[in-house]
Amino acid sequence: MDSLRAEDTSDYRMDSLEDRSFPTMKCPAMTTQLKVGLKTDGSPKQNSIHLDDTYFGNSIWNYNSFKPFTKYNYQICLPDDGCATLRVVDVQGDGLVGEGG
Repeated sequence: MDSLRAEDTSDYRMDSLEDRSFPTMKCPAMTTQLKVGLKTDGSPKQNSIHLDDTYFGNSIWNYNSFKPFTKYNYQICLPDDGCATLRVVDVQGDGLVGEGG
């Protein structure tokens, strides 16, 4: 389990597992759990996930080292008084489904 810290000193907790269902993770008081699942296609190097602090503009978490045809599950504990933006990016622009994209 990783502990991530943003510039505003709010704590963020994250847990991830490849090729498994969501792990059991309890978030601390005054936080909300966000679950994110992604299954890659044949071109995973085109994809990335970004979670940004909407108020401060800094990155809370990002990931871009995916393997082909692999399921990823993430759980993240976010402060109740914060605001975050989740982005899933496909740099090729051909979508996230199919053999090549």
